[in-house]
Amino acid sequence: MPTKVRVAAVQAEPRWLDLPAGVGQAIELIEDAAAGGAQLVAFPETFLPGYPWWLWLESVSWGQGFFARYRTNSMTVGRNEFRRIADAARRHRIHVLLGFSERCGSSLYMSQWSSSMIAGYCSESARKPS
Repeated sequence: MPTKVRVAAVQAEPRWLDLPAGVGQAIELIEDAAAGGAQLVAFPETFLPGYPWWLWLESVSWGQGFFARYRTNSMTVGRNEFRRIADAARRHRIHVLLGFSERCGSSLYMSQWSSSMIAGYCSESARKPS
């Protein structure tokens, strides 16, 4: 028997290079999706902290001014920001697929994370170098 799944696809401007504000925004969008009956909410690639695409519009030296902010505002798996999103998924009983910039040691990755709607933990993740 076919099963229907209601999915919310996030089409929102991220809170550019501001991880705390971006996490708050993501939690609000998770809450809105759950309130609308969605069982899955999917965020775009590097929604957190937003990929600074404009850094390539000028010279490389001009764009380097954004790298430090991008790195500082990239999320680390297991830290408070990450747990807040997982807790929101569990609290609202919704699956979350989140695209984010992951900071791991000295490296950055464009990562995707999916949550279990029951446990609110990482059930699958994937990353590629930024």
